[in-house]
Amino acid sequence: MGKDLVIISIDNDHARKVIARLLCQKQSIPLQKALAITAKPPFIFIINESHDALKKVVDQYSQLGIVFKIIDSLQRKPAAPPHDSAIPDKVPPGTYNDSSQKTEPSQKTHTVHHLPLDDIPVVTEISKKKVSVKSLLLFLLIILLPVVLVIFAYREKRTAFLEDYDGKVSGTKVSKTKKTVSTGQSKSSSAISPENRAKSADFVDSASAYNEDYEMAISFFKLAISFNKYNYRAWYGLVNTYHSMNELDKEKKAKDEMEMLFGKNVFDIGSIVKPFGELLTAELRSDSSYFLEYTTQSSSRQTLVNETFQIVRALKPVCNCVSIAIFAQKSAGRGLIVHIKSDRTFFNLADYTAVASFTYLE
Repeated sequence: MGKDLVIISIDNDHARKVIARLLCQKQSIPLQKALAITAKPPFIFIINESHDALKKVVDQYSQLGIVFKIIDSLQRKPAAPPHDSAIPDKVPPGTYNDSSQKTEPSQKTHTVHHLPLDDIPVVTEISKKKVSVKSLLLFLLIILLPVVLVIFAYREKRTAFLEDYDGKVSGTKVSKTKKTVSTGQSKSSSAISPENRAKSADFVDSASAYNEDYEMAISFFKLAISFNKYNYRAWYGLVNTYHSMNELDKEKKAKDEMEMLFGKNVFDIGSIVKPFGELLTAELRSDSSYFLEYTTQSSSRQTLVNETFQIVRALKPVCNCVSIAIFAQKSAGRGLIVHIKSDRTFFNLADYTAVASFTYLE
């Protein structure tokens, strides 16, 4: 016999919105209706699933402040077809009969689901998809699979060529190891479904709303990683939050996991700057301030702010400094200078622009 998952209570408004969004995705119902359902627990969230599957859901979402209960699911019997005797005899043409002039409305048989808890509405099920949707997805998969395979094959060959050419060390052990890590990471990352990537991004955005509630922010970052373990924003956010809380052991553990996923150079200064330009200077000064200068091809002020946001977010947990100064140089004497204290907390671009100071040199 399967199990049902009941949501007993939701103790904060943000968790209620998270559950409401999941209801919208599963049931294709308006957000307003989903919010109305989540505002009045208890209600059955998932029906007729295995205990292990429901336990995973409980472990994933209970940290948001949601109380669950797993109960036995009663069998739902299909309605029996009408007996032959219930079908009225045909009336010969031209014969008048009162019963032939009246059409009684047919009564539909409704299956009643009796539950251990009183009047709990059933909200959603797991993996109940229509056959037509499956057929459409299968058709699209058959059509698109060859194209996707060709694209990935091209990308892998191009990546291998560039790695062999870069530094002219294609025959060394270091180069071969780097190529293996990069290719393995690319394949693993591509296995994450678009739906899980979107959910992961949503949870990172949710974490940014708790810039003062570190514990809640950590919960959302962990949820984001559970859906997409290759989400850089979630990992850097988790490391930064542990750093702000002075949880050094947890910060180190998170860094170790990042190095296992992304390679040893994930915190290397050159690797951090490389996507945006060429590193010129990086030094920790005697006053414990960290100075970094790099050249950039970007020209607009906002683009430079976005670049430095990405760099500071990655640099902050590893610089072991009291402040960070960055000069994004467009040309000699022109660019953007950024100053920020390393103990200032930020989770998104808006927070970053509020706590850092910017000097734009024309």
